[in-house]
Amino acid sequence: MKHLLSTLALLTAAFASAYADDTIVLKMAKGKKVTVEQTLELASDGLGENGKSAGSMSGNPDIKLVEKWTDECKEEEDGKAKEVERTFSSSKMTIWSDPAAATLTDGCVFTMKRGGETSTAEATKGSPEGKTTTLLGRAPIDPVELLLPTVAVKAGSTWEISEDRMLAFLDCVGASIPGAQGKSGKAVSMILGLALGNGKQSLLEAMPLKGKVVSIKAGVATLEITGTRTIEGDDLGKIKGYGKGFGKIGGTIKVNITTGMTERVDLVMNQLKGAGSGGPPPAATGGWQAVGFKDDWKLTRVYTPAK
Repeated sequence: MKHLLSTLALLTAAFASAYADDTIVLKMAKGKKVTVEQTLELASDGLGENGKSAGSMSGNPDIKLVEKWTDECKEEEDGKAKEVERTFSSSKMTIWSDPAAATLTDGCVFTMKRGGETSTAEATKGSPEGKTTTLLGRAPIDPVELLLPTVAVKAGSTWEISEDRMLAFLDCVGASIPGAQGKSGKAVSMILGLALGNGKQSLLEAMPLKGKVVSIKAGVATLEITGTRTIEGDDLGKIKGYGKGFGKIGGTIKVNITTGMTERVDLVMNQLKGAGSGGPPPAATGGWQAVGFKDDWKLTRVYTPAK
């Protein structure tokens, strides 16, 4: 009888453990290193009154920003990274059909110090664009933290993500954009870089997001991130078929809840916005004025433990 009760107790405990809520917390021990590879792409079209694209280079600058850096934890607190040395081994941007050119972030080394939901970034090597340093500090050391649930969750759990957190995350993701160089670098800095860090928009206009735990398997949580926003028309009323603009975000984040390390981020972001609703002027030459802009962003981040 005693053996049977013991067996039942073990089975009950195992069942409860299997269905217990999990806390998703990013952790990093002193001396640990992680390499992050990020690709951020924008395909943009300027739209005429007929709702059709005006062709090549009619919208915001098309870019592909490819970066690689390594974070080394220099100091931890309660299992979390308190101070990190971030070394950018590469930060290159392709603008339209121009050859890829290094941004001002390329080769830089930063000391990142945690400060709650923000951080401080100080360049200890290189000469990054000043705004890049500011944008890196808009979020925690790993900005993914801003999109995670703050309470224990299980498969199917949902949570809300504020507009402020969404903007800070994207500001950090696009931090190297103001340091664009090369033939068209100035256009990128003046048009895309101008929107970053102003508190109302970033890569997209502000929108609240929702998170959902899709699954927790083998210690890895797969999180779905979604969000939508209606943007009041302005000039969009002149575009055939559109009375209002929109913003949309969708994708997934994978976090290893055992090691406390983000593994991967995949987000697709779309926006249709009138040129008169705060959008930048068209980059195309010849005096043509877009009525609206259709921007399609794609973000990929891959995290790998480093030695």
